[in-house]
Amino acid sequence: MQVSHKGFIDLHQTMKKIVASAHIVCKSILEWLEVTMTITVSFATQPPERATFHQLLLDYYNTMIPMNPPEIAAFLSADQNADEFWTEVGDYMPPRGRIALAHDETGVLLGGGMMRTMRPDAAEFKRLFVVPEGRGLGLGRMLVKARLDAAREMGMKQVFADTLRGTVAMQALYKSFGFREIDRYPESHTALSLPALKPELRYFQLDL
Repeated sequence: MQVSHKGFIDLHQTMKKIVASAHIVCKSILEWLEVTMTITVSFATQPPERATFHQLLLDYYNTMIPMNPPEIAAFLSADQNADEFWTEVGDYMPPRGRIALAHDETGVLLGGGMMRTMRPDAAEFKRLFVVPEGRGLGLGRMLVKARLDAAREMGMKQVFADTLRGTVAMQALYKSFGFREIDRYPESHTALSLPALKPELRYFQLDL
């Protein structure tokens, strides 16, 4: 089959129009989302409502656990880890900590992130998670920024975080805020509570 030079040009022009149309459609969808979805990030003043927040915890652990090697994941339980949070929820409540919550305009919980006082002048970020329906809207960045602002208000000079080495997007998010990768810090909550995870963790620090 041979295509004339004119036919090739016509085909090329047609493809350009299709790509341009697709770009316009995608842009329109994004603009529609920005217009129709209002996200609010706020801090819990008391322990979150268990009926909704517990499911967020389960979703978080069911996402994170499979990122571990099979021999480690086999010994981890989303239910157990989610239940353990409620025994230490006070560590994340004012004045020693914060729980940032992201809701849409109807009140649906889309994500959350925690922070606890680790030293008198240092805090640790924990459990940043956004549900699939809320991804791509910048919620992760909003939740990091809100907690950094709160850390400054609390008088913190440093913020630390640990995360699994497979969480490439989360590590990139931290680095975009100026976090740098470091050796393990002694108070790492994850390393202390789950020593088997130490080889799988990456550690970050930001000086405020």
